[in-house]
Amino acid sequence: MSRVDIDQLRAVLEQRAAGLGFDRGRAALLADHFLDAEMRGASGHGAERMRWLHGFDALQPDARPQLTERHEGLSRWHANGALGYPALAEVLAAELSRPPEGARLVVVSDCFPTGRLGYFAELGTAAGMVTLVTATSTPRIVHPEGGQPLLGTNPLCLALPGSPATVIDVSMGAITYGGVLKAAATGRPLPPGSALRADGSDESDASEVIANRAGIAP
Repeated sequence: MSRVDIDQLRAVLEQRAAGLGFDRGRAALLADHFLDAEMRGASGHGAERMRWLHGFDALQPDARPQLTERHEGLSRWHANGALGYPALAEVLAAELSRPPEGARLVVVSDCFPTGRLGYFAELGTAAGMVTLVTATSTPRIVHPEGGQPLLGTNPLCLALPGSPATVIDVSMGAITYGGVLKAAATGRPLPPGSALRADGSDESDASEVIANRAGIAP
């Protein structure tokens, strides 16, 4: 196994993000998100995602999320074409600059991909708030006996303030879709039992899940 210097990898990731057209702040955020995922064992949301971004046709590096509705207990934003990682981080920064007196639901629509939800939940706990983050997705999870994908991976993350914060971050699938994308990018097989064909047999080819010919096991 090769060893990689963290600072060197961060610099490379920032350089790659800048090459895609992201400004310095967003390039640094992307590098931080990917490295944070790697160091927390969520490599499906880690450095390999930069390779995926280079093939993401809908990329709009300059797009910014837009506030569409605000009340004390509710804020609605539209990602407006912005990549999910910076869109969520920037929306949270705006919301935390005006913290709620009680609870507030913050909705960000058309926001993809979001990566490791714990990264964003921890931004809330750093401000002293209990933070719950979830996300929808297209159907990717199949019945335990196979069939067509029925449910999204619908990750759920709860973070509680403390030193350190307590974070519970789970996907409803046996593997995250990020893990599927990483396997496809690296040409590696999926872990046994993590994906199923329509007939319920094991699927190891990530491209079959991406093409919706197989699905993630629950």
